[in-house]
Amino acid sequence: MKIEQANKSQLNQLLLIANSAFGDKFISKQELSTYINQPNQYLFVAIIDNEVVGFISAETCNKTELLNKVLQPINLPKNITNTGWIKQVAVNPNCFRKGIANKLLHSVTTALKNTCDTLFCISWKKGAVTPMSNLLLKNKFTLHKTIPNYWYNDSLTKQYNCDICGTPPCKCSAELYLQ
Repeated sequence: MKIEQANKSQLNQLLLIANSAFGDKFISKQELSTYINQPNQYLFVAIIDNEVVGFISAETCNKTELLNKVLQPINLPKNITNTGWIKQVAVNPNCFRKGIANKLLHSVTTALKNTCDTLFCISWKKGAVTPMSNLLLKNKFTLHKTIPNYWYNDSLTKQYNCDICGTPPCKCSAELYLQ
C-alpha cells in the first residue's frame, strides 16, 4: 500500500468512495478539489495495485476559524491556537480491515503536527456505533464531546442524503475528538 498526496486525476475515484462512505452529495468533486495543491489543505490517498482505495482530508486553521466552520457551537480548551482539522476519512468498503484508515490517519497527523498544537476530528455516530472511535482512541485522540443531530440543519440546507438516515434531515450525532 502506498500513501501519497491526491491529484486531480483521482477525483472521480475519491467521489465514489465518499458517496459510499457518507451518502450522496455530502461532499462534491469541487470541494475535494480544493484540497489539492493548496496551502493549509491536505488530501492523502491510499493506493493498492494502482487503485485508489481510500482518502483522508484535513486543513489547518486557528481556533476562531475552526469555531466559525463547525456546524454547531462547541467549546474548546482555551490553550488551543493552531488546529489541524481532520475532516473526512473514507475507505472503499471492499478494503475494510486492512489498516488503510490507520495509515491515512498516521500520514495526515504527521503532516499536521508540524504546524498545529491540537488535532481535531468530528466522527459520525449513529446510536451506539462510532466507526472511527477505536481508530482515533488508538492514535491517542480523546473524546471531548458528543453533539446530537450534528448534521441536521446542514443536510436540510445542502440536501445531501445520509448513508444511514437516507433523505434529509440527518439525525446522526457526532463525537468530537482532540489530540
